[in-house]
Amino acid sequence: MCWNEDVSLNTFLFGLFVLCFIAYNNEYTRYKTEEFSKCPTLYAFLFSVILMQLVEHYLWRSIHNRNERMNQLFSILGWFLLYVIQPGLAILLIPMAKIRYAALFIYFFALTASVFVYPITWKTTIDEKGHLLWIWADLREYSKIISLFYIIALSALGFHLPIFTVGGAFFLAISYFHFQNSWGSLWCWLSNSLFFYFLIDIILVKPVY
Repeated sequence: MCWNEDVSLNTFLFGLFVLCFIAYNNEYTRYKTEEFSKCPTLYAFLFSVILMQLVEHYLWRSIHNRNERMNQLFSILGWFLLYVIQPGLAILLIPMAKIRYAALFIYFFALTASVFVYPITWKTTIDEKGHLLWIWADLREYSKIISLFYIIALSALGFHLPIFTVGGAFFLAISYFHFQNSWGSLWCWLSNSLFFYFLIDIILVKPVY
């Protein structure tokens, strides 16, 4: 994740601007980003990704201000985004209906089972490396299983953004297994890289080609 509250907020605003820019160009210009034209669900999924940066911004603020109530609230919102909204939207990107519904059932069954077995602690702190530590993301023995399902769910993006998905899944896997519940800063870098790519593609590449 992003390494401080200002970077988190800037990442959210940059991603929101680029998403709106893509939507505008797809509607009113000839410089269209075909991935979004073919699959509008991508808008919702990528919005959920940048929304996580806004949640992070307030988590940083809650820690600096020692506001436990705010910390708990945004920890809950972060968990819901990370484990419910994002995987659910990613699975909906799978074009084959039977596989899509089976994947939704398996993922949410495993997630529900893990929550019942291990109650969640709604708290976020800062680890020794200076990253946010999501205590609420720790599902103990179930953590790696759920994380594996999560990465598989996100691989559904490969139907629409294959190169970015392969690279992103690889680096997110490394980030999780190295940093555990802090995830490091790769999420922030990946988010900014993806939206920067879309912006450059519309402004510099499409007008030429």
